[in-house]
Amino acid sequence: MPIHEVTEHDFASQVEKGAVLVDFSAQWCSPCRALLPILRSLAEEGVEVRTVDAELNRTLAERYGIRSFPTVIAFKDGQPGRRLIGLTTKEKLRALL
Repeated sequence: MPIHEVTEHDFASQVEKGAVLVDFSAQWCSPCRALLPILRSLAEEGVEVRTVDAELNRTLAERYGIRSFPTVIAFKDGQPGRRLIGLTTKEKLRALL
């Protein structure tokens, strides 16, 4: 299962059903690039993963209080839940769900 990049236009439809991990990141962010293989591995295991370029989608980043990269938020049926900030492990990300 691939990681889908979402924007302000399709964000709501991408997180409205089920459990979804959303990665808010920036292209220049080294920890974000280091987190990507972990997110890909989770996606290959069937976890729904979405990514948002927070610099290109500032309204979304502001709505969810993103101040550091990467920030991963677990959404359940469209509602934001727990979050992790910074480079983290697969186990900690899975525990968000």
